Amino acid sequence: MDNSPLSLFEQPVRATLMCVIATALTGLRLGELLALTREDVDLPGRRVNIRATLLSPSLVRLAT
Repeated sequence: MDNSPLSLFEQPVRATLMCVIATALTGLRLGELLALTREDVDLPGRRVNIRATLLSPSLVRLAT
């Protein structure tokens, strides 16, 4: 992995851009996207189960 200053800057920018694109393409809210776990995603069935939302970095609310 390249640890140059530019590379270290690009990593969070790339992750943020990926979240924005995923949010736009799926219709998920950002908190729902960030609260996803592997168990929530069914790739063969092409389904995503929204069971929680991230309200803040330390608080996750379960969907009812």
